[in-house]
Amino acid sequence: MARINNVTFLAGNPLSEVAQQQLRDYWVRLERERPDLVGDRRQQAFEYRPAEIEPPTHVRVGPARLGIQARTELQRWVRDLSPEQVEPRQVQWSGLRQADRSDGFFRVLSDLESPGAGHGDLQRRVWEVIDSMTQATPKSDALRERMFEWAGRAACCDRAALTFSNLEIMTLVYRAEALALDGQQGAALLRLSRGLFRLDEIEKIALEDIQRRTVAIHETPGLTPEQKAARVARLEDVEIKLAYRYGLKDRLALPAQPNQVRFTAMADVTPQMLDQAYARVMALNNSPAEFQALIAREYWTDYVTHTSRSQFEAQRAPYETRQASLHERFQSGELTEAAYQQQSADLEAQLQIEEAGLIQTLSRQLLAEHPL
Repeated sequence: MARINNVTFLAGNPLSEVAQQQLRDYWVRLERERPDLVGDRRQQAFEYRPAEIEPPTHVRVGPARLGIQARTELQRWVRDLSPEQVEPRQVQWSGLRQADRSDGFFRVLSDLESPGAGHGDLQRRVWEVIDSMTQATPKSDALRERMFEWAGRAACCDRAALTFSNLEIMTLVYRAEALALDGQQGAALLRLSRGLFRLDEIEKIALEDIQRRTVAIHETPGLTPEQKAARVARLEDVEIKLAYRYGLKDRLALPAQPNQVRFTAMADVTPQMLDQAYARVMALNNSPAEFQALIAREYWTDYVTHTSRSQFEAQRAPYETRQASLHERFQSGELTEAAYQQQSADLEAQLQIEEAGLIQTLSRQLLAEHPL
């Protein structure tokens, strides 16, 4: 069995959705019953991966012309939808599938594991990501390009889970930018900001853990440089990051985390390590670091300036008067162009400092109104 699992590659085979799910269930069962075999598995061995779909460049593929494999991919994400609901999703899927550099994104979706009864929730989350990147706006276009760049090529189901989690976070931030124009969403934006801050802190902890392990390998006596390099290369950085995220997602209310992971046992992140990470992050509640992270969020500053527009306009008024006076002096020849540009820049810098101070003041007021 070990040899079959280790050297059998299923990439490109037209497996049905049922067969794909059976394969995923097989690995879940094997990890539980024979973890020794899972640990020896070669990357992508005995793992389904769809064939590349490259439509002819001179043909624009519409929803009715999706290839067999593409339709199989789509069927996984339209379960329990009515024909009326499927049709627009098919158009959306087809258009995105034809976009340049989309292959990595679709590989991530293909490699995601359906968590049994939780498939409906995962399906909803997949379409939320797709919806955010297929809107007819410049911001959505920019988001799509960032997502395609980030997706890359997922090497296994857990790497896909980590990548999709990061894509979901991009979606949350994108949607938060729209919520910033709704004056009633302050509490929701604050909760999101805390979740993102905690996620950033967990990422720091995971990276520190990886660095400690790397240093320990290099300091191990009796190893050749080649052996040290090989051990460092075998560090499961994805699994280490996921072990912290997945292990603390409920306790820390981390946003956009997978409901199922498979190989995090390989990360050797102990319950004690999770407890230490939890305590470290909780100690940062309402800290200066968390506050600075909040006011650095573009959607948050947009929200503050939108909901308190009159205060910012009142603050800006005297600066606009002084700027108009500078312009008149320049037009009359009293100021050289260089002097005009310098004094205008100084004036703008002073205004930005005052606006930053007002954002901090208003943010503290909002935090007092919506304590976390």
